[in-house]
Amino acid sequence: MPDKTAKLVRAYPPAMYGNAGTTISLLYKGDANYAVLSNIGSADVGLCGWRMFKLRYPSSSSPAVWMPFEWENPPMKIGVEYRTTERYDGKPVFVMAVNGGAFPDNSSKIIEVQIPDTSGQVKMLDCYGVLDNGTQIPGLFGESVFDASNYLGLFTQNGNGKFTISVGSGRTVGLNFTLFLKYWKEGT
Repeated sequence: MPDKTAKLVRAYPPAMYGNAGTTISLLYKGDANYAVLSNIGSADVGLCGWRMFKLRYPSSSSPAVWMPFEWENPPMKIGVEYRTTERYDGKPVFVMAVNGGAFPDNSSKIIEVQIPDTSGQVKMLDCYGVLDNGTQIPGLFGESVFDASNYLGLFTQNGNGKFTISVGSGRTVGLNFTLFLKYWKEGT
């Protein structure tokens, strides 16, 4: 394939093998050091929005290798970790949606979220909750401080292979909620 050209292909990342029915992707070759394979459409909405790229490391004389596939627009299934195309300090950024269960009424609770495939430090970039009625609860970092008479609160703390998230309210909420996490992992 000549440099700086693209073509449509039926391709998908190895993790999707056998599940990709009618998936159309765009293969673009920049030069001998760089290529990208991006999904542009699929009959299965859960398979849309990923990309892979191939890059030759400057210190390597061997042929380039495909990097792990990443999501440009993750489908955000509950409990699934997605590696995104974003970077924080050169490290990949991950996102995950977590079922928080019932939001506490006039009390607080602690939720520990285990992060897959890591035992090292995980660092939160953003965290928020969404109640079933659509109300967003912004996340704050640090120790939990629940002292107002009419509040909804969400506090996060970094940890080894997990996040500790405190949620609480000073009123009756009566709704379930979902947590949305955006983070990076040390050592990746």
